[in-house]
Amino acid sequence: MLIACAGGTGRGTLECLTQLERGLTHMGIRAYDRIPVVHYNSTYMLPALQAAGKTYAERLETGFDMYY
Repeated sequence: MLIACAGGTGRGTLECLTQLERGLTHMGIRAYDRIPVVHYNSTYMLPALQAAGKTYAERLETGFDMYY
């Protein structure tokens, strides 16, 4: 799960997520979700992050594959 939090306009979140995914791809790790958080969506994205983290933890327990 990739999360980018930007200040100001939030235009940097997409570039940040792209660079994070490139790093993971280089290591052979798969990103299952990409979540941009900006000033304008933080009120609903922060609870979404909590739910996403819970789902991620549950999936780790049940054995989903994090590699390509």
